[in-house]
Amino acid sequence: MSINKYDEQKFWEEVDILFPDIVKAITSLAKKSYISITNLRNGVTWWSEKAMEYFGMQEN
Repeated sequence: MSINKYDEQKFWEEVDILFPDIVKAITSLAKKSYISITNLRNGVTWWSEKAMEYFGMQEN
């Protein structure tokens, strides 16, 4: 799956520097975690890898 790096960077703007790594680590540990988080400041949503696989999404 390819992830649009521009959109992913836009999502993580203005959040604590460690928050993205913490969220990605937590979601990678659970086998059935279908998680999405929306940055309400810019309207971009980030989806966990499991959610992208389950819903057949090509890009985050």
